[in-house]
Amino acid sequence: MLRGGRTTPQPGSLFPLEPEGGSQGVCPCSHVLPVGVRIPKKLVAWTGALAIVLQLTDPHLLEDPLATLRGVPTRRTLVEVLALARARLPRIDRVVLTGDLAHDERPASYLALRQALAPLASRARVLPGNHDDRAALHRVFPADAHGHDPDDPRRCFVDELESWRLVGLDSQIPGKDAGRLGPRQLAWLRAILARAPRPTALFVHHPPVPTGHSVLDTMGLLDADALAAELTRAPWVRLVAHGHIHRATEHRLGVVPVLGTPSTAFQFPARPELGPFEPLPPGCRVLHLDADGWHTEILRLPGLRYPPVPRAS
Repeated sequence: MLRGGRTTPQPGSLFPLEPEGGSQGVCPCSHVLPVGVRIPKKLVAWTGALAIVLQLTDPHLLEDPLATLRGVPTRRTLVEVLALARARLPRIDRVVLTGDLAHDERPASYLALRQALAPLASRARVLPGNHDDRAALHRVFPADAHGHDPDDPRRCFVDELESWRLVGLDSQIPGKDAGRLGPRQLAWLRAILARAPRPTALFVHHPPVPTGHSVLDTMGLLDADALAAELTRAPWVRLVAHGHIHRATEHRLGVVPVLGTPSTAFQFPARPELGPFEPLPPGCRVLHLDADGWHTEILRLPGLRYPPVPRAS
């Protein structure tokens, strides 16, 4: 697990160290552990966090409940990931969805998303990706749309959760794969961050850093340098979590950790020469937010039941 504010596991943490002789690497329960951390024989729920945030991203839902995308029944995998998270976590205080929610951008797909989230829908904060229709999304999820400018259709949010502030940014450029925040939204962010300093987590669809995938890196956040400049003025920003790349990654924007999150549908590889997909199960990210730091984990389904199928050449 990546940690912020702590360097060693604390008593009662999610992954207590196992005595010598335990295996290393990936836990059979699908939590990803860094090398050197022993896998516990029994998973113990970490309950000391002030708040628990579930990040879901890139579900690529379709209007037809039985339809598949690249051979993956995306509605079913989303429901299964949500069931896994609810079974594993002691509670879920917020659900942040970071875009590419409806592959077909149809209103019925957003309705299906809201139904899948029940009873967590009231705790959901929703951002668009490049595969989304803002107007259709807003009709189904209107309550959490706190636009920074009444004349700007972008969706963004600010949410206070215990001692933390959660900020969602809309990076969609309609009709384009890449993303941009734009001067007005950056000015809004500057004003939000200038409020009474408190630990802050940012959420956005497009990655604000290169991830090493030469194709996907052409579709990232085009004004990432401007975002980085804003973060230098607000050292209380603890992390940025994003979607888009369908992969769990850890990078930095300046000194701020940047976290990529698996798709609830299918995964992309680290480099294009490795093929169109990575054979890993659907998953999500969990953020445990504490008064003096944070840590994160990846949850994945126990197996790859629906291997994605490449497009016919």
